[in-house]
Amino acid sequence: MRMFMTGFNDDAMLRIGYINMVRADWRRYPYSLKTPGAIVPADPNDGTKFVVSTVNLEENGLRAPIAYVTPPGVVRVQNLASLGTVLENEQSLSLLACDLKPGDSRAAFKTTQMDARNYKNLQMYVHAESSNGATIQDGEVSAFVRFGTDMSSNYYEYEIPLKLTRDFVSKATAGADGLIWPNENFIDIAFAEFYALKIERINAGWPMTAPFKRPGGKGTISVIGLPDVGNIRVMMVGIKNNSASNQCFEVWFNELRVKDIANKGGWAALANMQAQLADFGQVNLAGSIRTIGFGDVDKKLNERSLSTNINYDIASNLELGKFFPQKAGVSAPMYIGYSESYVRPKFNPLNPDMELQTFLAGIQDTDERKRIRKAAEDYTSLYSLNFSNVRLAARPGSKPKPWNISNFNVSYNYQKNYRRNQQIEEYFSKNTVAQIGYNFTIATKSIKPFK
Repeated sequence: MRMFMTGFNDDAMLRIGYINMVRADWRRYPYSLKTPGAIVPADPNDGTKFVVSTVNLEENGLRAPIAYVTPPGVVRVQNLASLGTVLENEQSLSLLACDLKPGDSRAAFKTTQMDARNYKNLQMYVHAESSNGATIQDGEVSAFVRFGTDMSSNYYEYEIPLKLTRDFVSKATAGADGLIWPNENFIDIAFAEFYALKIERINAGWPMTAPFKRPGGKGTISVIGLPDVGNIRVMMVGIKNNSASNQCFEVWFNELRVKDIANKGGWAALANMQAQLADFGQVNLAGSIRTIGFGDVDKKLNERSLSTNINYDIASNLELGKFFPQKAGVSAPMYIGYSESYVRPKFNPLNPDMELQTFLAGIQDTDERKRIRKAAEDYTSLYSLNFSNVRLAARPGSKPKPWNISNFNVSYNYQKNYRRNQQIEEYFSKNTVAQIGYNFTIATKSIKPFK
């Protein structure tokens, strides 16, 4: 970038404080918002003027008729890289619409990638004012926030009617922040409201391709498709004309954030036991459990365990030949083992942003509840039985012969494996191997070497 300054008649000193390159994350949504669930291009000839811009404290602090001030409780960030106390600029997203038709909407969006399942609330400050001398009553303009996997077929939406700031408000007016950012416009909605809406939709038999709505918070909440708060890919903020005539107005959006961490910890345990049964055999027992929320002290919130894992294993090595008289010479080593593993997730794999227990508690159909519980769990079992080198020892003093039974040994291996994963797929396998071995050594006399 090059900067040219001309037209000076005398020497001048130029001091550049700082140059900031500002990137716009929010973009205009180019499609119509009248038909949820479908992507329909907006009519370019409808005559609506729509501008997406920003308003900030340093440039619009003396704005008329309504000055820009920071929302209540918002503190400007201090720039630690500068000498002295220098505060960063504070700004909001501005959506200006003029000649917006009744029932029509306009919005801005940005792409993101966020897991908000461990948070409880979604919050945002909103300001509204008329433009171009329009006369608008409270509630004739509404704002909405939409978030989900996409912006047309899988999203949650929260819409509230807005209170307009009409009178002249300067930066020095007492309580200016409360007048410009009224509490009636403050968006504060619990994620649990959206999760409960999903369950209500299932119980009502409502199709997922159509928006399902009900009153919630200060306005209306809706869901379409299968949005996932654990994988938020897009965020949208928009405005809507609820009046019976074309309107001109401007709405500011600021401090879109999540609040209140669901910080519930878990626990883990590990146990091992080994028992020696004299010369008969040995038994080993091992088990472990790790519950939801367990994590190391250096783990972040979203890195903690999201499932309850239960494992146990029983293994034994036994010498069954001890049940026979010693002179019989029976040797029958046996290994038997059994293990099971359960993985019970915190969230429903079919609705990844909903806790499994909460989701099951809201399902009225008992058979459906059992099916979902079975589908959500990952289960594995393994059973193994081995007889290795079972044989009869030769009697002391007997002459070895090729046909003696002591030359033969038998081995047997049986294994059964079963697994059921979260995709309701079952794997079952059996493996059986039997072997017979033969071992006979011919004894020879030693031969003296030649001298």
